Amino acid sequence: MKSWQKPVQSTRLWWLNSFPENLTTRGGFLATKSMNSINFTVFLDRDGVINMDSPDYIKCAGEFHFIPSSAQAIALLNQRGFDVIVITNQSGIGRGLFTRKEMDAIFDKMQKGVARAGGTIKDIFFCPH
Repeated sequence: MKSWQKPVQSTRLWWLNSFPENLTTRGGFLATKSMNSINFTVFLDRDGVINMDSPDYIKCAGEFHFIPSSAQAIALLNQRGFDVIVITNQSGIGRGLFTRKEMDAIFDKMQKGVARAGGTIKDIFFCPH
């Protein structure tokens, strides 16, 4: 099971309980400390940051459309040495508007689009409530 498939009760709870001890902040960025270097991580929301948002929710992969240049921006962050993690509230699942399977298809489309632009999303975390 991928980490983004593990629902959390709230984003705040995830922030408080799931960060590993090797995290630090440098210059306003969250960084992972290792023995030889520091890897910086950028946390991005999904709707309205990576893709066009909708007041009716993004309910299937066909409704997911990248904001122009957002996939390329993620690739540029990666090229500059940043890991990218997506955090997103997906209350449409809890409201019964779409399923986990449909959300997984949206995430897959997002990751493939970023990969085509030359980037990677290291991980995805979501809250289904």
